[in-house]
Amino acid sequence: MIRTTYKGRELKILKARRPGHIRTFVGNRPVNHEWPGTDIEALDNLRTIIDHIDETGPGNTPHHTEPRWYAPGTYDLNHNGHPIEPGGACTCSLCLMQPEKNIPPTDPSGCGACGIPERGHARQHIEPIGWHAWIHPSNVQIKGRMKARRHA
Repeated sequence: MIRTTYKGRELKILKARRPGHIRTFVGNRPVNHEWPGTDIEALDNLRTIIDHIDETGPGNTPHHTEPRWYAPGTYDLNHNGHPIEPGGACTCSLCLMQPEKNIPPTDPSGCGACGIPERGHARQHIEPIGWHAWIHPSNVQIKGRMKARRHA
């Protein structure tokens, strides 16, 4: 069993019931129940995926539309719950078909997890995140939101 953090993501590798196979998790959610290979190969595979996701940025990897794949403070959520670059948009087919739900948060000082302003936030439940208190937005989020406001 391996438990580690890589670029802000919690990774977990466990043995599967089937010999020679591994179960992989990112952010305590399963990625694969029976991946063929060793612990080290599985960990290297997850690192490769995360490196690719970091290169392309939030909203530009249509197969990874869950927040667990992205480093905290580097993304916002649109109304479909997909991570997007602060001030950007998601490129998955669902979000492209529903442009009204591909809108990012516009308040630069809104919650770092959901974009709701601190004044009316209290404890919120957002589907991909769950229950959370107001989180101060990162500098990346503030700059991206301000840029999106200027161009709107």
